[in-house]
Amino acid sequence: MKAILKVFATMMPLIMILNAAGGIVGGIWTASNGDWWAVAYVILGMVLSPFVISIALMPSLAIGVAGAAAIERGRLTAGRGLFAVSSLFTNVLMLGWSLFVTVAFLGHSRHSPLFPILLLAYGASTGPWAFLASKDQQSGNEFSALGVLLIQVGYIAAAAMLLLNPTNGLFFLVPIGIAMGVNWLFQQMLMAEMTKA
Repeated sequence: MKAILKVFATMMPLIMILNAAGGIVGGIWTASNGDWWAVAYVILGMVLSPFVISIALMPSLAIGVAGAAAIERGRLTAGRGLFAVSSLFTNVLMLGWSLFVTVAFLGHSRHSPLFPILLLAYGASTGPWAFLASKDQQSGNEFSALGVLLIQVGYIAAAAMLLLNPTNGLFFLVPIGIAMGVNWLFQQMLMAEMTKA
């Protein structure tokens, strides 16, 4: 656990810089190279992605409500199982969204180097989740904040791997998948602790 906290502490300044300036730097860099499509993707994504993700999350929310109802009726095992399915759905959706966005950015012909495109893809992949997590936190749900932090850490590791070896794009999924797996396991531990008989 101390090792995980140390990784987070090390990564936090980088995450804060990327969240604050990554999109601006990536946008200026790509626009100056004539890749206005990348800037348009980001703007379109800022408008549409929270809506699209919210619709995609509806099955997870329905399963989560059923899990909460089961726990309230004293069926802890069923409730925990439903919560596990709900959170697994959300984590897989986060991984899938990152892959979809990154493929959309990298699959387009471009004049810019890989780095500024990945800066924009990072923002488009993690930004909507951060926005939705901030809304969750306002309503008292703390589960989503850790998920956002983990997907950001996973995306940074994945982007670094891709920058080091651009021809091996399949391994891009590994760090994000690991981050989402850790998030899922942590959520199960929290749920087990919260629903102790």
